[in-house]
Order: sequence, then structure tokens, then C-alpha cells
Amino acid sequence: MRQRAASWLAAKPSLRLALSVGVIPSERDWAVEIGDLRKHKRGKPADPE
Repeated sequence: MRQRAASWLAAKPSLRLALSVGVIPSERDWAVEIGDLRKHKRGKPADPE
């Protein structure tokens, strides 16, 4: 699971940048991101970036 999350984060430059500079998203932001990931995994369209 951690490896999958890492590869997903690598595809999200803004999140990777935030983590690299030590800015941790709030719990709510993480819930939204994880929710988007779950929707995408179920085959529903995710928000394009």
C-alpha cells in the first residue's frame, strides 16, 4: 500500500512539492485526495490535472 501511495504521490507534483518542503496537507485535504484516488480506482473519472 505504501509503495502504491508513493507512486501515486509521484504523479502529483503539487503534493510531492508540498511534502518535499515540509508542508503537510490537512487531514481534510488528505481525505479528499484519498477519496479521489478511490473513485479513480473504481473506474470513475477523477478530476483532470
